[in-house]
Amino acid sequence: NFLKNAKESRGKLMEEIRIINPTHIVALGNDSFQIMKDFLPEKQDIIYGVRHPANGGETKAKEQINQLLTQPNSYSQLKTTI
Repeated sequence: NFLKNAKESRGKLMEEIRIINPTHIVALGNDSFQIMKDFLPEKQDIIYGVRHPANGGETKAKEQINQLLTQPNSYSQLKTTI
């Protein structure tokens, strides 16, 4: 179960984020996006969600990641929904 595994790995994830201190956090899919928002409420402004590439989402995921990398200011609408 994805949520169970995420909760079990939370400590490791939090430590990695503390060490790396990222400027952007990209979550693949709605589940990951929601988990990241729940785990990191203080980093809401740098968490971005993109379409998960599975089940036909590969093209949309590539487009969204490209947009995030090349035009991050135009990508802000996906901070709240994917």
